[in-house]
Formats: sequence, structure tokens, C-alpha cells
Amino acid sequence: MRPGLWSEDHSQLRLRYRLAAQASDAYAEAGFTVVVQDVIVGNFLTDFVQALHHQPVFVVVLTPSADAVQRREAQRPKKGYVDGWTVPELDRVLRTQTPPIGL
Repeated sequence: MRPGLWSEDHSQLRLRYRLAAQASDAYAEAGFTVVVQDVIVGNFLTDFVQALHHQPVFVVVLTPSADAVQRREAQRPKKGYVDGWTVPELDRVLRTQTPPIGL
């Protein structure tokens, strides 16, 4: 996904989160404890949490500093920040556009 998502990107992202929520619910209904780990920022986080039907739901948002992320990224063999994303840009979206829910 790129910054300033196009409508097709939005559709694909919504589908990804809807399928993750459905899979999570199916595992929970089968008696499993479920942990969903993903990068969900902006209002997508609220939408995702509301799509989960099993209870209880706990939301944990990890927010390392941009400096810590840049240090980690420099040490990784593959690059996670491509297609226009930068560490500071994603950090800005996380801190200013993502609802402050959960821990």
C-alpha cells in the first residue's frame, strides 16, 4: 500500500481486514485464543475492532519511536518501507490519524 491510498488499495485493504476478522472469529468460535498481528492505522483500526464478533477483544498498539524503527529497518535484509512510505510518514499517521483505542 502507498501513502494517499487509491480506491483499489482501499478495497483491497478493507478485504484483508474483513477476512482477518472473519478468520479470527472462526478460530475463537472453535475455542482457540486468537492473536491478530497486523499494521492497522487510521480509521481502519476502529473498523477492524468493530468487525470482530467474539469477546473479549483487547487492542494493543505498539508505537516505537521513529528513530527506533529507522535503526531496526537499517539492520534488516529486506525493506519494509517502499512505494513512497517513510518511517516518519507512517509514524505521523499512527500518532495523528489513528484513534487512541486500546493499550
